Amino acid sequence: CDDEVTIKKASVPIGMRLRETKISVGTETRFRLGSMDSSLGKKTYTVGNPNVASVSSKGLVTALKVGTTKITVKAAGSRNYKAASKTFTLKVVPGEVERFAAKNLASGIKLAWTKVPGAKGYLLYRKTGSGSYSQIKKITDPKQLSYVDKSGLKNGKKYTYKILPYADTGAGRLPKTKTITRQG
Repeated sequence: CDDEVTIKKASVPIGMRLRETKISVGTETRFRLGSMDSSLGKKTYTVGNPNVASVSSKGLVTALKVGTTKITVKAAGSRNYKAASKTFTLKVVPGEVERFAAKNLASGIKLAWTKVPGAKGYLLYRKTGSGSYSQIKKITDPKQLSYVDKSGLKNGKKYTYKILPYADTGAGRLPKTKTITRQG
């Protein structure tokens, strides 16, 4: 019998996931393969805005600059499966404040920090002793690199301050902290 049999390739969606969809400048994340992804052919990665992030041939994503970009993963077809693609959105938030200092003044506690590229401002938090943090100030001018905390401070109390730079993409994910005992 000369019957011809045609076997159609199956369509399999890419199950791959981006481990984190929001990362700080200077940090990395990876793509995590789904259960069927190893059956698909070679994967290639395309970054919509290469100024914001880069992706290695092995799926290592590096955040370069604050912004949002799309990353498209394409899997070539294989013997049994059709080619497939999937697009992810990555938000890159500001990196870490390099230096953060606290100093007692007669009028309060002065906080000072270094500028973070891409930040639109800074979020300042304070906690007393082992308590929980609460936001004390949102700095909206990225050129302002100091602030004097004057509210509710008591001599002899230990205060811990935390600073996070922020941008349109969100707040940084790498807080810098400084602890100081009030003396005034």
